[in-house]
Amino acid sequence: GLELDVPRILHGEQYIEMYEPLPPEGSLRTETRVLDIVDKGSGALILCEITTYDKQSGTKLGMHQFSVFQVGSGNFGGPRSSSYEKKGADIPKRPADRIVSEATSADQAALYRMGAGDLNPIHIDHEKAQIAGFKSPILHGLCTMGFVTRHILKTFANNDASLFKAIKVRFSSPVLPGQTLETHLWDEDDKVIFETKVKETGKIVLSNGYTVLHRKNE
Repeated sequence: GLELDVPRILHGEQYIEMYEPLPPEGSLRTETRVLDIVDKGSGALILCEITTYDKQSGTKLGMHQFSVFQVGSGNFGGPRSSSYEKKGADIPKRPADRIVSEATSADQAALYRMGAGDLNPIHIDHEKAQIAGFKSPILHGLCTMGFVTRHILKTFANNDASLFKAIKVRFSSPVLPGQTLETHLWDEDDKVIFETKVKETGKIVLSNGYTVLHRKNE
């Protein structure tokens, strides 16, 4: 079997879909399952799904699908792709409709780590980050995704979080705390497609992303 090695685990992709608004208070129940394990050669891609319910009513509130990549655990003879995976969007060939830039802070990973409870040491410990192949600690992918979600809601939804329906993103490259995120946005009929770069380097960090919003005319 595959043994998990936390310092060598990287967040690959993320999909979040909300079915109902989260209640301001109450108890939640979550169900987690492993959908597939994919052999990528250089590592193993583990595809998981989490479904969240209101514990009292049983109402399904939302679903997360995510993949994590464990470096060095590939070539085990497994499938090279998965039919369960939510696919990303193709980036339009035309120039972006809007571009939004926002700087992260030098202590961004430390703040997110404590607030979100993601204690993977590669985000705070130089030695652990180097074991995972990075020169220094990196920002959490979900923190970067949170910045981009804010860019989209501010630009296309007047900061109304109730209009959020779903988001899909691929974490293509790491972000270092203190770098500036530059998000390119394309407003399509059924979704907002996006790609995010580090402004200082031009390197793409989030790719093939899209967000679905509850449009006002729905």
